[in-house]
Amino acid sequence: MGELKIKKKIMIIAGEASGDKHGAKLVMAMKEKRDDLFFCGIGGEALQAAGVKIIVHASQLCVVGITEVFSKIPSILKGLAAARRLIQTLEPDLLILIDFPDFNLHVAGAAKKNGIPVLYYISPQIWAWRKGRIKKIGELVDHMALILPFEERYYKKYAIPASFVGHPLLDDNSPGNKSGFQKEPDLVLGILPGSRNSEIIRHLPVMLDAADLLSAKNRDLKVIVSVAGTVDKSLVNRIFGDYKGNTTRFLILSKENIVPIYNKDTSYITSLVFNVRNVPSFLYKALGGFATNGINLIKLESYSMTGSMDASQFHADIDGHTDEKRLQLALEELRFFANEVKVLGVYKRNSYRDKMKTFEI
Repeated sequence: MGELKIKKKIMIIAGEASGDKHGAKLVMAMKEKRDDLFFCGIGGEALQAAGVKIIVHASQLCVVGITEVFSKIPSILKGLAAARRLIQTLEPDLLILIDFPDFNLHVAGAAKKNGIPVLYYISPQIWAWRKGRIKKIGELVDHMALILPFEERYYKKYAIPASFVGHPLLDDNSPGNKSGFQKEPDLVLGILPGSRNSEIIRHLPVMLDAADLLSAKNRDLKVIVSVAGTVDKSLVNRIFGDYKGNTTRFLILSKENIVPIYNKDTSYITSLVFNVRNVPSFLYKALGGFATNGINLIKLESYSMTGSMDASQFHADIDGHTDEKRLQLALEELRFFANEVKVLGVYKRNSYRDKMKTFEI
């Protein structure tokens, strides 16, 4: 019999969207070095996708400003209690804390009492404000992993073990995804309203007003809004929906084309675009394959490609998964009548659609 491999248990805590993202990269890098690591803790979608077992979602802890702190006190206390319980039950070999100091230093205290080594990745900005925290960090943290080079000298001045490990943003040199543009845009405005719901409520409407003023002066301006994983998407949806004269379009961007594995018991939606010349009956013929193969057309939108009536691009949402034979046959027929058929993505259909009443004529 082979030797049973005991996994090293690592507890990790990231309470904000940026920490969740950087923590996920750290986890993946550690897994590349060793295959005997088990990760568990507090975080968001990025850490979960990296294979971390999440006990409390970061969105329950994100706060900014004293008003929001009061409203979230019950959730924060529950999160602290869950972290302390995990320290007792998991008995991790290492605790990794990522920024989020007001919460994380409390957890570091619990780890210290249980003899668990603490690595702090991404230092609080003690060199800018609340410098008194340096004493507490020195008492509770075994090693600081720093992303700004000058921080190393600062910590060593207080005899706290620290290493500059480089900034995670410098490791991400992948090109941007411009597939959402029909042509290379002349001017792009990025709106970054924040990673907390309270920031979205305060910042996004004002930012949209500013974008509206700028677009009135430059009709070629393209606006992209970043939505963090810790933000309630329905909140963003409401703000966009309430914005004056707005026609909302959502485009989900990913570095990789992530297609869910087909399961016959699960419902899916496929999004695609295609071009059709404005010739009588061409669109009817192009869409005929969906009807003959029993594919439900959920949404169909048209866009002028050149400003003339020569041709149009269509965006369609259809029921089904690209691994289904019936959808493959429908797409084959679509490609016969249409140009540049491109599948944008496949995703699971929300169960809400299944609950909606259907009407027969």
